[in-house]
Amino acid sequence: MPWVLAALAVAGLLFLAWRRYALPPLPALRQHAAFDNADRARVNELRSRAEGRLTEVGQRLAESGERVRNTPRLRRALDAHAAARRVHDGGGDAPDLVESVGVLILLDLAEDHYARAVARRRDEAPEVRTHCYANPLHGTDTEHTDWREVGGTRVTGVPLCADCAEAVRTRRRPNVLPDRDRGRTVPYYKVPAERSVWAATGFGTLRSDLVERVLRGEHRG
Repeated sequence: MPWVLAALAVAGLLFLAWRRYALPPLPALRQHAAFDNADRARVNELRSRAEGRLTEVGQRLAESGERVRNTPRLRRALDAHAAARRVHDGGGDAPDLVESVGVLILLDLAEDHYARAVARRRDEAPEVRTHCYANPLHGTDTEHTDWREVGGTRVTGVPLCADCAEAVRTRRRPNVLPDRDRGRTVPYYKVPAERSVWAATGFGTLRSDLVERVLRGEHRG
């Protein structure tokens, strides 16, 4: 039928016109690009915060009075600040999340030792703060908690924030600080101790020699 042939011809012309003027397909985005961007922004924010605190804490230590200048506690504060500076300056243009957290922890140590150095009486000296072992970014309001490994029987006692403590008591994995180890993302504490001073010391919650290890260069793995 003539009208059928005419309709087919019109449809063919319309299809050719659509193919010619249709917009090209959008390029496929990498699946984890959004997460990578968020992680990078988070690291940059932590690094920016650390830069400000490095200057602030350094000035406070430099202005310490003669009464505390040569005390062991102030020397520990100065060492912790020097360790924080070493880790921060070693990050270069591609700062690492775990090392950025390490800088903040070391600055907390510097502040705590300084506060103890300037305390007028020994019984007024504040305690050194203890960070959450699972994720130091959770803060220092922690409690000593028995943590049993998931699917196992081994138990270790570590300081945890309230949320992480509740998670391990109910046999759930807490919101841990991630790290990269040989191409894999793992909880920071699962990196072998010989490759991470942060895992080896639990950011100072397992051992008291974090500052000395960093000053020896062990944070470079």
